[in-house]
Amino acid sequence: LLLSSLLFSVVLKQAQFSEAASDGLQRLPAMGWNSWNWIGTAGCSDECRSAGMSGRCHSEVVMREMTDAIANSSLKEAGYEYINLSEGWPAECFRNGTCTGRFPNGTIMADPARYPSGIKALGDYIHSKGLKFGIYLDAGTTTCAGFPGSYGHEAEDVAMIASWGA
Repeated sequence: LLLSSLLFSVVLKQAQFSEAASDGLQRLPAMGWNSWNWIGTAGCSDECRSAGMSGRCHSEVVMREMTDAIANSSLKEAGYEYINLSEGWPAECFRNGTCTGRFPNGTIMADPARYPSGIKALGDYIHSKGLKFGIYLDAGTTTCAGFPGSYGHEAEDVAMIASWGA
């Protein structure tokens, strides 16, 4: 499986072009909210943990808040349909060297402190609000922020995120 970039918000898999014009072109681009654009790598710090994972943190709390904000506003009616979980969801223990960042079957571990219900539950929540769920994987051995990348584990990681509904 040759992937030049796994910047997959797995949006490609879910893109449905029901809003196509008569010439076959989509009326709007894929629109939504991406955690990276607001949080970046700063959302993985001890400061976030001490703030109860709220604010500008990679966390289930923030992802649910943003899901609710899109679902309960005119943004959804305007065509915003994706909630994309970007870099920062894997286990923090990988970055500090206390774990491999992967389960025995080879899939990436989500951070249990920041995503206590798990990523599948988060995806189910996003879908329950009528939105689509995307998630980031990296094609390298690590991400820019030092989380585990998918290199050598592409099949396991893609199967895992598909099982989460992303």
